[in-house]
Amino acid sequence: MALLTPIQNHKSLYRQLVEGFYDALLVTDPNGHLLDINSRAAAFFQRSAEELRDQHISVVMPGLTPGVFERIRANLDSDRRILIDLPCRCRDGSFFAGEVAVSQIDLMNKGDLVFCVRNVERRRKQWQMFRSGSNAFNTQLSAGFVCDTERVFRLVNPSFLAMFGFAAADEVVGTRFDDVFADEALRGYFDAALGGKPAEGQVTIESGAGGSAVLEVRFEPDRQQTGKIFGVTGSMIQIG
Repeated sequence: MALLTPIQNHKSLYRQLVEGFYDALLVTDPNGHLLDINSRAAAFFQRSAEELRDQHISVVMPGLTPGVFERIRANLDSDRRILIDLPCRCRDGSFFAGEVAVSQIDLMNKGDLVFCVRNVERRRKQWQMFRSGSNAFNTQLSAGFVCDTERVFRLVNPSFLAMFGFAAADEVVGTRFDDVFADEALRGYFDAALGGKPAEGQVTIESGAGGSAVLEVRFEPDRQQTGKIFGVTGSMIQIG
């Protein structure tokens, strides 16, 4: 078997390196014209290296306008780390949210640029869903809570604080459900949900000054996608 020359060795090592990246990798000359991409980038952008070669990188990242490109170069010249969020465009015209790290490399020219792109579209959507859910939880009129499997409160909403006379969430979070509620019926609903069965109904509990309050309650097992229960969520609203 013939030995590889040093140049062939370098080319082989370079190709192994860029293909081993989890992220999409795009290499440009100092002016932003594409020299090479890895297979991950080809999959992300639905384009081959041959199709993109010599085109400006703004073809796949329209946000890289001449002004933005100049600022990137200036920051790199000052040895600053570059990490930016950019919309990335695929062949079919669709976009995904990209987290882009930019660095310099002397590959074919002094000052060539490397763009490492991570598709964060799914993460962004999950975060938006989380924020929407959090907003809904905090603005609902019923008293809402989340406990873990040790029956410890991890989250309560403002309606919970108002209904049960707490001034702040840290008066409740970290305490056990049984230490806050002595009512056996409420504990029974909690036990049922922790065992995997949703529980709902009406409960009469003691309120201040020797009175009582009627609550409509619903407790649910808090499940992971695997089905494993890792807590209980609940809502309570006073109806009498």
